[in-house]
Amino acid sequence: MNDKIYSLLNKTRNDVELSEETPLSDEEVNLIMKRYRNENNAETKKVQKKHRFPAAAAVMAAALVLVPTTVYAYTRINAKIEKTAPYQNTVKIQPVSEVQTETSAAEEPTQEQYMMFELGYLPDGYQWMGEDTPYGGKIHNMDTNGGITPVFYRIPAEGDFEVDLSNSASCENYESGDKTAMINYRISYNNGDESNFGRDIWIFFNDTRYLLELFITDDISQEDMYKIIDNATLYETDEMRFGEYFPWLDKPSQAEIDAENEYLKSITQPVAEEDRVVLNIGDTADYAAHDGWGGYTVRVNSAELTDSFDGITTDACGWDADYSRYMDENGNILPNTRTWYKFGDGVYTLDEDMYSEDMPYHILKVNATYTNTRDEVYDIGVSPDIIGFDSNGVPVGYETGEKIPPEFPNGCNYRDSLEKHDISGVFLSLSVFGDQKEDKNHVILEPNETVDVEMCFLVPETRLGNMYFNFMTVGNGYSQSIKNGYPIFDFTALKAE
Repeated sequence: MNDKIYSLLNKTRNDVELSEETPLSDEEVNLIMKRYRNENNAETKKVQKKHRFPAAAAVMAAALVLVPTTVYAYTRINAKIEKTAPYQNTVKIQPVSEVQTETSAAEEPTQEQYMMFELGYLPDGYQWMGEDTPYGGKIHNMDTNGGITPVFYRIPAEGDFEVDLSNSASCENYESGDKTAMINYRISYNNGDESNFGRDIWIFFNDTRYLLELFITDDISQEDMYKIIDNATLYETDEMRFGEYFPWLDKPSQAEIDAENEYLKSITQPVAEEDRVVLNIGDTADYAAHDGWGGYTVRVNSAELTDSFDGITTDACGWDADYSRYMDENGNILPNTRTWYKFGDGVYTLDEDMYSEDMPYHILKVNATYTNTRDEVYDIGVSPDIIGFDSNGVPVGYETGEKIPPEFPNGCNYRDSLEKHDISGVFLSLSVFGDQKEDKNHVILEPNETVDVEMCFLVPETRLGNMYFNFMTVGNGYSQSIKNGYPIFDFTALKAE
């Protein structure tokens, strides 16, 4: 639920004289949604053009998404999912026949009708989260850490395509009124973690071109999953809020792939030691304003490695966070087991565990002071990262010592037991000591104003001895940024407790 629905919720409570603890009836919920639609339609929305971006991002920030509807004539489409290989399921969208409706020219509409999707049922504990939370605009359960991620599409008019879903177990076609749900059960490597997104549901609204994809976590029961599908609906609205984009039909050309590979090569070049501006703890880095970037200084006041979570209570956006899953009974970081596996193709073979090893993690705590050197108020993003230099002198953001063990061919990775995936160098926590914190990991500073922050990172032992702190990289190009004179801080001498 987003901020507007929260405000309408408050209006509704006032109208019916409810207390904050009073549950809402179905009638009251319908009143909220009706008001939301009416107010939302009255606002001016920008129509986004077609962009190449992850499809999920198009709707994760909004509770409701719009797509154009067909008008008076449409192609009837058949949708189904079936198993096409031992570990692959395939969603098939195929036109069956064209349907014509009888209408005169005088009856033809002057503008296109648009539609929204709505989820009329959410399991207990699930809600649309407000924009002032870490899960803003998403559906989340704070108790189970579960989630529902919706992605809404309008299928291209020509239809007739297939989407292969690898690393899949079984699949199911579920008919629900005017909808066909294609349920893909994904193979999980997360050992029973209930926050794993183990089901990918494609809900096709029959006799339309609308497709709603839902990724749901394993804490949601099968019964609740079917209720979510049963209560998914479309309704009319006056405007379209984003352009058409279907990722499986908009794949990059080989020329685009080659150009991307060349670009990646260009930003991963060796940097000689004499070309690096390396500072130490206690020094100040000056990131002068240039081409819209920079305009502030950062002084590293202290840096240390610890195993204790004492005093660490926020996430990387500065919001309250619970780290009990990482801690033992004394509040120290749990032991970690690293399991190396080689990749399967996800169709005929699965990932295969090869061996495991102890890989202790530590917490890197960095205290720093930011100062705005611009002549205007500046919104500064606090987003440093940890880098190292590989054997060729190329700055990289991963562990240089064990990226691929020598006994493995290319095509392998590891899972850490602390979080079931690669968490090396993860920005864990941000604390801002003052009232300058803005949205997420940002601070707002007046000219010459300063603020102290504490940043915490998860660091495995393999990173110790080759660890540098980088406060600003333009375009993810470590090599070019360092060659351009952006300073890095030397943490190579830090040792664990």
